[in-house]
Order: sequence, then C-alpha cells, then structure tokens
Amino acid sequence: MAFNVSKVAYRLLTNIGKTSSCISASNRLVYKSFNNVNTSSRAFTRSLWYAINPTMNGGVSVPPEIGGISGHSKLCACGCAGMHTEGDKELAQFLEDEIKLEKKNQTKGESQEVDDFTKSVSGSTVSLSKNDNGEKIVVSFNVNHSVEADEGSAEGENEDAESLMRSYPDFNVEITKESQQTLSLRCSFSNELNEGEAEEQQEEDTFIIDEVSIYKDTATDKVYTVGSEVMDGDLYDLLMNMLEERGIDDAFTDKLCDLATSVEHSQYIQFLQNLKDIAKS
Repeated sequence: MAFNVSKVAYRLLTNIGKTSSCISASNRLVYKSFNNVNTSSRAFTRSLWYAINPTMNGGVSVPPEIGGISGHSKLCACGCAGMHTEGDKELAQFLEDEIKLEKKNQTKGESQEVDDFTKSVSGSTVSLSKNDNGEKIVVSFNVNHSVEADEGSAEGENEDAESLMRSYPDFNVEITKESQQTLSLRCSFSNELNEGEAEEQQEEDTFIIDEVSIYKDTATDKVYTVGSEVMDGDLYDLLMNMLEERGIDDAFTDKLCDLATSVEHSQYIQFLQNLKDIAKS
C-alpha cells in the first residue's frame, strides 16, 4: 500500500533518522516505515508535527534543528490546534453571562400566530402567507438592521435596556391573482412624527407604502417600479385601502412587530452562542 506525505514531512522524517538517538523507539519505527514514501499529504505532516512537538510527544524534547518548536507554544494542549488566549477566555466568559441574561428577558412572541396567516421563519427572514378568494397573499421581511429604541418607554429610567428595543422591519406585500399577475408593495414603518402632532398621530397609519410594482411569474430588475413620492395621492389612498381589505392594517403590523422583535432577539441570542463557540474553539 503506497503512502503520500508532503516534502515537509519527508524532511522531518529524514532529520529524525539522522538524530534517532534523541527520540523514542516508536518514532524511529515511524521513520523506518516511511523512509521511501512519496511527498504530497498534508494530513500526515500535521500528524507528524504532533508526534515531534515537545508539548505533544510525552515530554520528549526535539531540538529546533530537526523540526522541534522552540519557545512556548500558543496552541491548545487539548490537541484542537486552536489558540486560547486570555482575551478569548474573557470573551467566552462574558458571552456566557450575556446569553443567560438575554434568555431571561426573551419573550415567546416567535411562537405566536399572526391572524390567519401561515408563518415561516428561516434565520433572519420571515414569511407570512395565506390564500383568500383565489388570491395568494405573502408578507415577507428580514429582521436585520430593524431594531430601534421603543419611544413609548421612559428615557434613562429603565436599567434593562434590552426591554426598550423593538423591531420595525421594512416588509413586502405580494398579492398574486389567479392570472399569476402579482402586485408587489414595498412598505416601511412611519416613526417620524413630532411630539406636537399627538392628535394627528392617532389618525396616521403606522406604516407607509414606499414603492409599487407589477410582474408576472417572477420579479426581475426589468420590472418597472413606482415610488410613492411621485404617486397621485388618491391612488396611494386606494392602495392603502386595498391592503386594509386584505387584513394588512395597523393591528396587523403591530403583531408583525411583535413577531419581528421576538425573531430578532432569538437570532441575537444564537449569534452570541456562535460567537462563544468560536472563542472557546
């Protein structure tokens, strides 16, 4: 059976053979077994490195001139070949405490249903869909970069900053007819009202339509899109009425925010867990 090892491995084996008096009988056997092998395998070189590394060879010291490592190795003694610095340890400990705190404050909104829509969550993306009177309605959004401070909370009085955060994602509504023509409306939340407009705020919609397009089968870059800033005011109002008749109103978007906030929080906790795993690996 033929074996392939790298040139580095071959050179290390040759050096071991020349100085066999300073290594164990088992390592001399390794040298004799692979004295005439070809050169290409990285895996064998890595295994050989562990065999002759002073910290991995049962205390046998191999001089640098024959492949030994001089000085102190930063590699983990557990054999994972990873670096475990003090900074890594501090980060892992911090994240462990942070994850416990975040889980303590975690809500159960992700498991809730939103009216008669069927929910699908994949990572940071969420899709809500339903079929109604021959139409397929899909509301989709991504929770990335969607978190803002909750304006309804008192500023500077609550030490639990996590409870002040709420997700307001942009979302897309697609209404597909039986003809496979799809009306696509890109929407976002409107949170720019001044405090002096309290009376008008109750009459304003909590979300706005940013742009509208129509396509068949699949949306492409060639599809014409109309921005609401150049749209006739009456047309804009009629489109808002169209959404409301299909259940997409202020009450719906409030539930959408609850769901988005919960999904974003779950994703954040998973991010912290993944980061801790990296710090410990």
